[in-house]
Amino acid sequence: MRRGGSRCAAADQILLALPTYRGHLPAAYFAFSERLEGFAQQKINFDDVLFCKANVLLIGNISAGADRALHEILSDFMGKPFGPESILLSSREYGKKSIAGDLTQDDRVRERLQKFSKDVLKRG
Repeated sequence: MRRGGSRCAAADQILLALPTYRGHLPAAYFAFSERLEGFAQQKINFDDVLFCKANVLLIGNISAGADRALHEILSDFMGKPFGPESILLSSREYGKKSIAGDLTQDDRVRERLQKFSKDVLKRG
């Protein structure tokens, strides 16, 4: 198994923290997803190595389709006996501009992230 794959296998939990663009996941997520084919070629079940440990943090505005991006990533878990903890943070919801990079300066965002972290740790 390649180094990245062994890190995934050894991890207790995996966090996929992703921005959304016009209602879609970033190209980097699709490149990552396509590279999972290497697990299949080695006859490694990436559900056991990755997906059962995956958690999703999306950042994007609902008015720009971020809810579609959440649905898009959750569809990768369709039909599986597990699903990720997930959170969608929208800068507009907190009166912030997405380009400013200051979303985590808001106490309400930090509280939501702390709750999300606790939920992820409970899962593990």
